[in-house]
Amino acid sequence: MLKRYLSCNHYGRTYRNIDGSDSESLAEALTPSGMVLSVNIADVYQDAPWHGKELLGRRVLVWRNEPEAEHLSIAALTEPVRYDHFTAPDDYGSRYAAVYLTDEVMESLGETVYIEVCLRVREGQNDGFIDRLIVDADRQYQVGNLYLLDITPLSDVRTAYETDSVNELNTQFCIIFFLLLNIFLGIIGTFWFRTQHRRVEIALRIALGSTRWGICGRLMGEGVFLLLVSAIPALVVAWNLGYAELVEVTRMPFTEGRFAITILGTFILIAGMIVIGIGYPARRAMSIEPAEALHEE
Repeated sequence: MLKRYLSCNHYGRTYRNIDGSDSESLAEALTPSGMVLSVNIADVYQDAPWHGKELLGRRVLVWRNEPEAEHLSIAALTEPVRYDHFTAPDDYGSRYAAVYLTDEVMESLGETVYIEVCLRVREGQNDGFIDRLIVDADRQYQVGNLYLLDITPLSDVRTAYETDSVNELNTQFCIIFFLLLNIFLGIIGTFWFRTQHRRVEIALRIALGSTRWGICGRLMGEGVFLLLVSAIPALVVAWNLGYAELVEVTRMPFTEGRFAITILGTFILIAGMIVIGIGYPARRAMSIEPAEALHEE
């Protein structure tokens, strides 16, 4: 059963051998005397003298509380597998150990209520599989007082498990949209008012021979310069917040590359708001004759 499990997808992700081979090599490595581990499982034990690929070929005790138990050989290592779509590849849930399901293993597990069995269905056989299996459950799949009660598709398990994370993500998106809308209106309104208030200056520059594109570029350049000046202290504050891990870093680690991409994207977004806030009122101001603008003032 575990051989089949290693060949299937876990929440949409495939188990892969660290040597680059597919899951079939893992299925062959999983035997009563051999086990399969994730390559990062040693990270759980900080005092362990071995890490990474040094695990391969070692013989270890599976159950710590039974020193007389048979040693198992680490026959294969796999890449870390994300537990779900919302956890990082190096999260605790990505570490696992797969052993062959023998009688000794069943006895060591104790309560059978904690045992989960996953079945992989061949492609195109999903329709009606659960109903067909349940019909024969009482007759073929009952051993003593153990019987098959229900079957839940892994897709439903994934949806139920990730519901809270999805709801949290949707809430965060709504908050981000609300903040972006307020920032958008605030920045555009500020520069719109600032540009509209300089209609006389624009009219005088046109009267003195300045081109419309030159005036527009000057106004936008001033706006971008103000953004640059204000971005410097904001950059320092944002870096220290991330470096001190005062923001969420469990799902995505705080790295220089991620920080640079975020800063660049934020700068471009705000610069676009400034250009919109300056461009439209400046164009309207430049379409008025200089004499008319001076007369209104």
